[in-house]
Amino acid sequence: MRMAKFWMLVVPLFSAAIAFAADTTTNYPRNPVAGEKVWVNPAAEGEFTRASFGIVCHSGMSVTMPKPEEVAKATERVGRCLRIGPISVGDTRATIEASLGRPIRSIPQPQDATADFYPVRWERLPDGQQRLAVYWVIFFREGRTVAVQLTGDAYDGAVFSSVRLGDPAEKISARFGEPSSRQEVPSIGATLWKYWSYPFTFEVKNGKVYSMQVREYRGPANR
Repeated sequence: MRMAKFWMLVVPLFSAAIAFAADTTTNYPRNPVAGEKVWVNPAAEGEFTRASFGIVCHSGMSVTMPKPEEVAKATERVGRCLRIGPISVGDTRATIEASLGRPIRSIPQPQDATADFYPVRWERLPDGQQRLAVYWVIFFREGRTVAVQLTGDAYDGAVFSSVRLGDPAEKISARFGEPSSRQEVPSIGATLWKYWSYPFTFEVKNGKVYSMQVREYRGPANR
């Protein structure tokens, strides 16, 4: 059985620090002004969505947005949104493996973390070999999930804030607005979409969502 070159497909979790960017036209993202009429894109509980002042997490009856001065509590405040399908940031390794089984590969990462790979769907090629068509990458540190990534072809079995693998890229834009940056990923022919310091990224390939990652919120100067 031929394995894919997994290490070329992982969206970096621990990259260099960046400054918190702002759009000079919309002043986006920003904190809402007292008394301001706030527009929020419709969303279900536990989903990130776009608002007139930035991107927010719908958590129960409230709408929350991480603030730099609340870094220690930020992941807890938006915890219901930090998930893809049944897998959440903060889950223990035991919880993950009870759901997904044992990983087929584990790759060491910076800061004493690991990236563990869990297959979802294999595809048989014409030559008889198999390709890993859809898979999870779970980043662990000290036995706890610090990031969740789902990569591959179209898949309806897991959703992140109403976005699924295989969805057209326009669905990301409709949900979150245009990304703050686009970075080419030549190794897989995709483009990485980033949204300021918000704790999620997408990879777009051939005009469709190919990968999505959500991670613990570590402040606007940390990705």
